[in-house]
Amino acid sequence: MKRIMVEELNSYVNQKIKIQGWIHRIRKLKAITFVILRDRTGLVQCVIDNKLMDISSIKLESVVSILGEVKESNNALNPFEVLVENFQILNEAIEELPIEINKEELEISLDTMLNNRILSLRHKQINSIFKIQNLIVQGFREFLINEGFTETFTPKIVAEGAEGGTEIFEMKYFENKAYLTQSLSFINK
Repeated sequence: MKRIMVEELNSYVNQKIKIQGWIHRIRKLKAITFVILRDRTGLVQCVIDNKLMDISSIKLESVVSILGEVKESNNALNPFEVLVENFQILNEAIEELPIEINKEELEISLDTMLNNRILSLRHKQINSIFKIQNLIVQGFREFLINEGFTETFTPKIVAEGAEGGTEIFEMKYFENKAYLTQSLSFINK
């Protein structure tokens, strides 16, 4: 079965679908468990019957695949939810996360954020900064291309520091000193 993204689910009401993503939040009640699943396009509430499946040991940010039926609903996320028929763990989070990325605010130090960057980038506020940055870069790129420039991809590991005093990062490259540069180049016709 083809994977459907969360943003497309409104077109599949009363149909069986397959979605995949990260477990963003879990709320267990007596008879059912609500799992909020996140993919790159959004969040969706999934409803699991506790008599049919036990997911009590699963941790946040585990990657799962869910087969189920999309139904109309009045939940806070979407006007629909997924009634889970099959739940498969694709990649289980082994440990508790050092960052609670499903909170409104990240209440962590800068060191914790940078040391766990792959997780902090999943937080809505942090991620939106990079989406805005991406739109700005895309606008520059489109402008330069429309003006006849060609984007080039130059080597990013160099043997010596760059001119102009820009920040560089020293690294070991085999047995030599090398530097990571921060440049992007466009050349005119």
